[in-house]
Amino acid sequence: MDSSWILLRLFAIAAGINVVVNLDRERFRWAVYLTKPLLMPLLLAFYLTGAARVNWLVAAGLACGFVGDVLLMLPGEKQHWFMGGLAAFLVNLLLYSIAFGLGAGGWWPLSPLTCLAIAAYLGFGAVMLCVLRRGLGSLAVPVIVYMGVILAMGLSAFFFTLSHDGSIFQPALIGSLFFIASDSILAYDRFRQRLRFGQMLVMATYLVAQFLIAAEFLG
Repeated sequence: MDSSWILLRLFAIAAGINVVVNLDRERFRWAVYLTKPLLMPLLLAFYLTGAARVNWLVAAGLACGFVGDVLLMLPGEKQHWFMGGLAAFLVNLLLYSIAFGLGAGGWWPLSPLTCLAIAAYLGFGAVMLCVLRRGLGSLAVPVIVYMGVILAMGLSAFFFTLSHDGSIFQPALIGSLFFIASDSILAYDRFRQRLRFGQMLVMATYLVAQFLIAAEFLG
């Protein structure tokens, strides 16, 4: 069996375990600590061994995801851990945005469809800010900056998709939407109201997002 597929299976196993144990994070904290640091290195190794031509922006993005994962899983409510994780994922998103932008080849035409997409992303961002604003406190500015970057990443994935075969059912776009969903759930859970299955939903959507984005650049 090809080594890349062995690595993908190991990633899938680690991801499945991590999602399940996040149903009761406090009880199975040891399993969270065991599996979470393995996720992005396994996905990165799969990408490096499976890609026909490695896109180093994507590879660096996955590496930043590993740093963010580790910082955000550290115990307690230390704000500096959260800020460090936020910074790591900010770089992750910027790298993906550049990869999508370069892949689109400067294809940014304005049309009814693209204007609708821009309005939808901006509208979603505005709604999220209204929902979260009371709980942001001193983190308002970094969270707003992060939100702007992740929405820009989503739009760049949208234009990247349209610049290829035009079908919306492409890994890049779907992955970017899962990434936005993951961070939205995380933000709501942290700044508005704790969700019963919040951590499980965050990790499930996040892992799907990272895998789909990496899969887009395998060919």
